[in-house]
Amino acid sequence: MSDDISATQLKYTLAPELKYQLSYMQNVTPSLSLGGMGTYHKKDAYIETSYAIVYNPDENILAAQWDKSVSENMTTRQLL
Repeated sequence: MSDDISATQLKYTLAPELKYQLSYMQNVTPSLSLGGMGTYHKKDAYIETSYAIVYNPDENILAAQWDKSVSENMTTRQLL
C-alpha cells in the first residue's frame, strides 16, 4: 500500500522457515523519509527489527539502515 507520503508492505514467507515481515516508510519532509521493518520468526519465536532513513535533497541521495548486524559489529568494535 502506498500513497504520496508513505509506503507499507506486509510480507509472508513459508520456506525455508515461517516468518512475517512488516515494513513502513513515511515522508517527514519532501526530502526526508524515516521508516522501519519488523520480522517475526515463528520457528524460533523472536522478533528482528531494523530502522532506515533516506535523505534525498535534489541531486544526491543518502540512505542508512540500522539493524542487528550493525549493532553487533559496533558492540564488537567497542569491546576491542
